[in-house]
Amino acid sequence: MEKRNKDMNAKLKPVIRVSPPGPRSLAALDRLQGTIGRGNYMGLYGITIAGCEDLFLTDLDGNIYLDCISGAASTNIGYDFHAVAEAYHDTALAFPHTCFSYSPSEVVLELAETLFRITPGTFSKKVLFSLSGSRAFENALEVMWQYTRRQKIIVFEHAYHGATWLAQWVSGFHGEKLGDFYHRMFAPLPYPSSPSSGRRILADMEKMLAAGDVAGVVIEPIQGDAGVICPPDTFFVSLAALLKRYGVLLAVDEIQNGMGRTGKWWSIEHYGIIPDLIIMGKALAGGYAPVSALVGRAGVIDSMEPGKQIGTFIGHPPSSAAALGTIRVIEENGLIDHVAGMGTRLVQGLGRVRQQFPSLLKEVRGKGLLVGLEIDTGKDENLGKYFAMRCVEKGLYIGFYGVRQNVLRISPPLTIQVREVDFIIGTIRAVAREFLETGVPEATREKVARFAIGLTMTCSGG
Repeated sequence: MEKRNKDMNAKLKPVIRVSPPGPRSLAALDRLQGTIGRGNYMGLYGITIAGCEDLFLTDLDGNIYLDCISGAASTNIGYDFHAVAEAYHDTALAFPHTCFSYSPSEVVLELAETLFRITPGTFSKKVLFSLSGSRAFENALEVMWQYTRRQKIIVFEHAYHGATWLAQWVSGFHGEKLGDFYHRMFAPLPYPSSPSSGRRILADMEKMLAAGDVAGVVIEPIQGDAGVICPPDTFFVSLAALLKRYGVLLAVDEIQNGMGRTGKWWSIEHYGIIPDLIIMGKALAGGYAPVSALVGRAGVIDSMEPGKQIGTFIGHPPSSAAALGTIRVIEENGLIDHVAGMGTRLVQGLGRVRQQFPSLLKEVRGKGLLVGLEIDTGKDENLGKYFAMRCVEKGLYIGFYGVRQNVLRISPPLTIQVREVDFIIGTIRAVAREFLETGVPEATREKVARFAIGLTMTCSGG
């Protein structure tokens, strides 16, 4: 890989100089609480990031962590590919902004054509660009309503599709307050997690489809924030056949799972079907710029009237250049095949650790470098948070997710190497052994009480 750090013997490694969060991070947290609305912050550990390099984050107190969150699955290529930043910089110098909706620029057209090439399906495609995954998701809803002239969209419980208005509804943050209004528009179903649940869900779905008012289904091929929930292998083939029979659209949310994260360009490719619409964001520009897209069948996308999906910064030229640069980095460095190999090593290693500590570690699941490790919280509902905090105290920066915040989500940059994969496995083994032999350190418990807010998952529907 052509990266900034040429001396591999001098490669960074995790170093904890001050038990996190240290005094400078705490001072920054005080500033945050005095300036930032609480709706913008869902702190995990109380630390403040000062810089990043290669696969690592440095906080204000000089601690170095192996990054296994990747900027909420957006910095997929890590922090050393300067070509992406340079693509943004060079384009910004040439034309920082043109308002694409008024007058187009070629770099945006090139990005569209590139997305058509790397998404499944040989049919004619078009794209609607936006700035966030949330907005791309809402574009998908509007397109499905407009194209089919039907009202209802089937969604899935514990999904997370974003933080804008409709995305919050579908993610369950307000559905319980909307009552009949919500249920006229959305029909929530459980997410399939086993072959038997998949069959029940498809049977229930067919009853909904028979009513003739369903426009589409929107689903994450792997549920991320719900705790890395993988459907049974045959579910999507059966789903696609059912929707085709009733003339209903399928939209897949690849905001977290896409751009190589699971060892394919898009996680839906693991299941052998081609959706009508693909929603993408986060890692599309490698974390260097906010850009998202809805790619799908040309006739479906063009059901929207001209000018109904515009925005001042949609098709922003420098951001589009960064997205093209990110795609080139992934292709030229063979990162998708690399992810498959590193993901196998990670899952197998964590599987061995789980076998060592079955009373504490319940399940390892995921694909590629989207991996979830479920902690048994039967005796202590906060054990998942304690485990994650203790990992951070040892230099492993991971997240805790799931309905009960009991799943460690491990999603490092796609450029991770064997040494770092083994560090993840070794750190989790060390924390599990410590918890079983001596218990959770009291200082770790106190930090969780003070700093570990996390994302509280809600149930879609009302």
